[in-house]
Amino acid sequence: MLKLLHFALVMFVFISCQKDHEAPIVTENTLHYDGPNQNAPVLIRGISYPAIKFSPDFLGARSLAGKLLESVDFHLTDKPQHIKLLVFDWNADDERIPGDLIFQKDLQNLKRNSWNQYSFEDSIELSTRGIWIAFEIDTGDEDLRVIGCDPGPRVINGDIYGVFGGTNPGWIDFYEFSQQDTNINWNIRLELQP
Repeated sequence: MLKLLHFALVMFVFISCQKDHEAPIVTENTLHYDGPNQNAPVLIRGISYPAIKFSPDFLGARSLAGKLLESVDFHLTDKPQHIKLLVFDWNADDERIPGDLIFQKDLQNLKRNSWNQYSFEDSIELSTRGIWIAFEIDTGDEDLRVIGCDPGPRVINGDIYGVFGGTNPGWIDFYEFSQQDTNINWNIRLELQP
């Protein structure tokens, strides 16, 4: 009986931990999917797009629509040749791809092996339509670990990856892109105005 009780307690803790990580995390004024930085996966050579997205249902259920996006925090491991921050509207016709581009900014003077922050000069309002945050990364001909990640497990919408041209899949989960070998969430966090 004692062994059965111990097993039940272990299963409860395991299931509870899993459930805590099934949805985006909202802590004070930070909105994200990831836990602490652990590493960064090697991105394909050339241009790709690590991204996260927050659905209209999620924002609406937590009364976040209308809040102002103040900054984006991200962990950078290796510096690529070029990195650009992109903010997209949600695509109501197809949630697998982003909607209209509403902001873009080439990023400079970033610290490698460190958290970096981009603060918007003009805050962006979270709409009822949802939002995508992506980085356009150009690694050139190098194998680079650029955007950091947590140890997983992945959360739906926390590991979006865009790879285009030729036989590449377009927008996909990094988990699927890695043939279910890399189970992570990008270290990308949104800071909201209080």
